[in-house]
Amino acid sequence: MAVLIRDSHFSFRNVRQGFSRFAASYDNHAQLQQSVLFNAMRDVEQYFKPNMHMLDAGCGTGYLAELLRSCDIPFNVAALDSAPGMCAQASRRELRDHAYRVTCGDLLAMPYKSSIFDIVMSSLTMQWIFPRQDALAEFHRVLKPGGCAVITTFGPMTLQELRWSFGQVDDAPHVSEFAEPEAIIEWAKEGGFTVESTRSEFRVVNYESVKKLMAEIRAIGASNKLESRRKSLTGRKRFQQMEEVYKEAYETERGIPASWEVFYIVLRKKERFA
Repeated sequence: MAVLIRDSHFSFRNVRQGFSRFAASYDNHAQLQQSVLFNAMRDVEQYFKPNMHMLDAGCGTGYLAELLRSCDIPFNVAALDSAPGMCAQASRRELRDHAYRVTCGDLLAMPYKSSIFDIVMSSLTMQWIFPRQDALAEFHRVLKPGGCAVITTFGPMTLQELRWSFGQVDDAPHVSEFAEPEAIIEWAKEGGFTVESTRSEFRVVNYESVKKLMAEIRAIGASNKLESRRKSLTGRKRFQQMEEVYKEAYETERGIPASWEVFYIVLRKKERFA
């Protein structure tokens, strides 16, 4: 799920290093991400056809390959990610009877010819990309006319409890901002896509403690990558204050809740685009 970012919103170095650093253990902590990708596959299965060419854009450890193992039609999958550690993990996947190749590269300037893919899958990657319009333009470029792009992304209510709790302690941004799906859809329409479908789901995952929640976020390399984040380590006292606020406001008998808002967007490249 790591991509090259050319914008002051995020530090590309932190994104790439963060995901690479935890690539080996990522799958042990990415149950939510795997579940979202599984659900996205349900949206795209109707478009499968023999000898199709699929791009896994922001492939992470290549979990999509695991989901495709049961397909009984031959196909080709190209997996792309900017984090070398993720690419190394993805390269260990095997797809019997199917072509599968992994490339370490930039989603904003993908190393592929135009109009070669039937499907582009991009699961929980869009929130790390700026400018997002450029990524959509690249998806459009590499898709065949009539091809589909399937995008999942976290919405702005994701980790709202953590963001609010930190906000009671100081004004520094401690939680990354997430994309407004309406903006993605509008950019897609302007860029030559039609919208096949959109849906959303809201999940609440309970954790043993605030520390456990933070550890899980770090374990998937998804901690705060904003350039405007606090550059020094968050002080122990400040963290304890945030932890107390979080527990006071949200703790239940089930533990510490954290919200995850997920959007599923299916786009189709127009046959003709002026």
